[in-house]
Amino acid sequence: MGARAANGTTGSEKDWGERAGVSPGVVRRTDPALEPSASSQAGRRAQDAGRDAGPDFQPGIEQYWGTLLEPSTPQVREQVLGQLRRTQRAAVKAALGSLLKFDPVTALKRHPGPALSVITPLNQTPGAYHVLVPSLPSKLVTGTGHWVQLDASEQMNTLLDGFLATVP
Repeated sequence: MGARAANGTTGSEKDWGERAGVSPGVVRRTDPALEPSASSQAGRRAQDAGRDAGPDFQPGIEQYWGTLLEPSTPQVREQVLGQLRRTQRAAVKAALGSLLKFDPVTALKRHPGPALSVITPLNQTPGAYHVLVPSLPSKLVTGTGHWVQLDASEQMNTLLDGFLATVP
């Protein structure tokens, strides 16, 4: 039995080198709030900071990630932002660049195996994967920010265990 968990976004996607269809199951925790859209001032600032390694880089990225962490616990906020601060700028910039290149919807539509999208209330948008790919089953976890596995680890583990139990 094989599955993998991957963090995702809508429209554009962080490309962490994982593709749908590599393993028998794919679990996607999606978050449209991650897409730096033109309608989001924080998203535009993160996008600009990702292109420019100037003085606004760290504050821009932290402000943007802060919007994804608003529903999170203070401990999760500090953990995630602390890890961000320790990550080399080039790695953050590369991840943001990949975010704008990957097409997750096509990959999800082609994936022949079992799948599950674990979503948050941030995913209740027309651009969310489970909306764009209606055949993608989803489970809603409330009371968390983007990093569901940190904010609600027991609930996430229960969802993963339930999903893995269905994978032949």
